Amino acid sequence: MNKILEIRDDDVLQTTLFTQAQRRALEEQSMFEWFLEADKVFEKYNHPCILAILSEGLIDRTWVEHIKKNQHRYIIELHGSSHYKYGRMSKEELFNDLRKAKWETEAEFGVKITTWYVPFGRKGRNPYAEEVCKALDLKLGIPNGKVDVRLWHKNKTIPHVNFHFWRRDQIQDVESVLKEIYGEKV
Repeated sequence: MNKILEIRDDDVLQTTLFTQAQRRALEEQSMFEWFLEADKVFEKYNHPCILAILSEGLIDRTWVEHIKKNQHRYIIELHGSSHYKYGRMSKEELFNDLRKAKWETEAEFGVKITTWYVPFGRKGRNPYAEEVCKALDLKLGIPNGKVDVRLWHKNKTIPHVNFHFWRRDQIQDVESVLKEIYGEKV
């Protein structure tokens, strides 16, 4: 394998503004329990995972301590302060929100955040995003098309995929990809 596939886990530390699909997932288990289930796959293969963090959840000390304990397996990046539809924010609101979320996340995990992965992907694009990210020394992480992990099987040249830890089908997709990458029978 020439380059390690980047796999990004979205919505990490989310505590509010759940979508309908997330509310259904929460009927089965907590967000932290879902995260632990997905994380077992990454631990098994010792494959790095990009965590797109929502800073609102930094108050969940159990989840934060789990991330810190296993930080050697993670790349910490930013998803925002909450699971907002950032496309609706003014330039000033966006700047203030991301600045605070970036600072809090960097301070908590002792890392430099380099990328903002926008909630809702392309649909969450804000007209001021590029300008605000430049001012905050962030790369804007919005894909041109779908980068769902299941698409990797169809196009193994995709360098970066994402998934949602709170969806069992997507956890299974991640496991299938990692089995193939690491030479196990799928």
